[in-house]
Amino acid sequence: MGFFSNLFKKTTTEVQFEQVEHDGQIVLENQNDRLTNFSDVDLEMFLDAMFEDEDQFVTLTLPKASFGIRYVQACQVDDGINVQLGIEENEHTNLVEKMCSAEECLDIFMQFYDTGMVSDLKAYTPVEFFR
Repeated sequence: MGFFSNLFKKTTTEVQFEQVEHDGQIVLENQNDRLTNFSDVDLEMFLDAMFEDEDQFVTLTLPKASFGIRYVQACQVDDGINVQLGIEENEHTNLVEKMCSAEECLDIFMQFYDTGMVSDLKAYTPVEFFR
């Protein structure tokens, strides 16, 4: 594809993923590691590594989406930290996102780790994908 073809690509938010069976453990992961037995200190260390390295990501997955959210993931982008939530609905998972600061990202992950919930879901918008 040429430059202009890429420039005018269409995007969509109408993307759903199949729900994946989970092994029943809470999982914390990044490019370098995958932990199933960890503490809030480990979670902070993973997030600090992501805040310091723009090539890092962090994903925290719960064994059950008690409040409809299966996982939270984040990475750095030009505008700050992009936080995405995997929202389970009707046997599918939809991705929503919002931009935030490192401090807010830490708060989101800690709340999700402690309670399985994320505050202010209305602030998140569907992730756009190229068609």
